[in-house]
Formats: sequence, C-alpha cells, structure tokens
Amino acid sequence: MVCRAAKMCINLVRIFPYKCKVIYSGTTIDDSKYDLNTIAVVKCDPEHVYSGSSQHVCMGYGKWSGRLGLCIEK
Repeated sequence: MVCRAAKMCINLVRIFPYKCKVIYSGTTIDDSKYDLNTIAVVKCDPEHVYSGSSQHVCMGYGKWSGRLGLCIEK
C-alpha cells in the first residue's frame, strides 16, 4: 500500500481486546479503533517532513507508542 499526504498504513493484528483511538494528525485510511499490536506508519507528502517517530504500535493500555508528531513544511 502506498501512503501519501500524512495517510497512515495500518496492519491489523487481532489478538487481545485492547483498542487504540485513531491518530488524528492528517488524513487516516480508517477511522475505527485499532487492536493491540496494530502498527501505524505515518508518512507525509513530499513537501513535508514528519517530526516524530514514523511508526507507532497500539499498546496494551490503549495508547500509541512513541511521540506522535506532525507533518512540517520543508
């Protein structure tokens, strides 16, 4: 799957009932809640650079791992 304009690529892994809320920085592919161990990969359009970690994992406490960043103009 190709990601552009701050869209996230999501791989769902359904193991446990924990859920993380959608990351609302830019545009998302899916607005549902995500299962434990779901990986969100954030990419910005070519004119922008992402300020945080580009991969986030849905953790057991319902939060995403790492620092959620922003797409910043180059």
